[in-house]
Amino acid sequence: MTIVLLLAVNAAVWGYALWAASGTTAVETRLARYAGRPGVLQELAWMGRSPVVRLAASFARRRSGRTARRAGRYSEAEMRAAGITRERLEAMRYAFALAAGTGTAAVGFALGGSAAVLPAASLGAAAGYVLPGVMAAQALEARRRQILRALPDTLDLLSVAMNAGLSFDHAVGSVASSRSDHLARLLRTYLDEVGLGRPPAEALLALADRSGTSEVRQVVAHVLQSRRYGAALVDVLRAQADYMRRILRARQRERAGRASVQIVFPLALFIFPATFLLVVAPLVMRLFATGLLSGGGR
Repeated sequence: MTIVLLLAVNAAVWGYALWAASGTTAVETRLARYAGRPGVLQELAWMGRSPVVRLAASFARRRSGRTARRAGRYSEAEMRAAGITRERLEAMRYAFALAAGTGTAAVGFALGGSAAVLPAASLGAAAGYVLPGVMAAQALEARRRQILRALPDTLDLLSVAMNAGLSFDHAVGSVASSRSDHLARLLRTYLDEVGLGRPPAEALLALADRSGTSEVRQVVAHVLQSRRYGAALVDVLRAQADYMRRILRARQRERAGRASVQIVFPLALFIFPATFLLVVAPLVMRLFATGLLSGGGR
């Protein structure tokens, strides 16, 4: 009966978490396009209709200082541009901790009795609490890598469009409409903000904050300086594209250099023992069969 109750609570919590985090609407899509904040409407409706999420959000606000220090490498603007909010992340942590705790407690009770319930529930709750943060960090890092990979080609396209006679904003619109990656979405948000009356310099700085990468911030700084001092923006974009490609090549060489060191651990743990067994085990078995190791050959 206890196992059935724990499994029922686990299923209810997982169902609630999936229901709370699912779905987007057309209104939210339009709002995200003009506000540059994916998930705004869903966040408000989600928090408005869920007392559990409101409670988790209150905990998140109280712990906002520690959370910001722990995840200081991700700004609020970057997380919101990726569709992640600290309140939702905190709510998912509590939901995953409760679900994983009840699930592992049920498994521990089935395998080891009542003595194994508390350790299993503690380990499961700890793993469930950490898992949403790890998944969010991986999603943000993947987004950063995609933005960095798309940056050189985007800058080249901007320089070609401006060399053909388009202004900077028209070139941005032409490039953003022809691509569908994260950087193109940031460019479309920039154009929407400028169209709504935000100064272009502030919109560019906001774009850099939402990107979360130092490379985009560097490009934005060069664009603002060239506009301020009247430098040729086409030449600046070309130079930045070449520089970003050199950075990408340097990082690829760095990852290739680390691979030779990282492969040592799988070799030592998996390849070498298997090779040792395949090579030495037949010899040892033959020695035992002939009696040389057991003393029967004397």
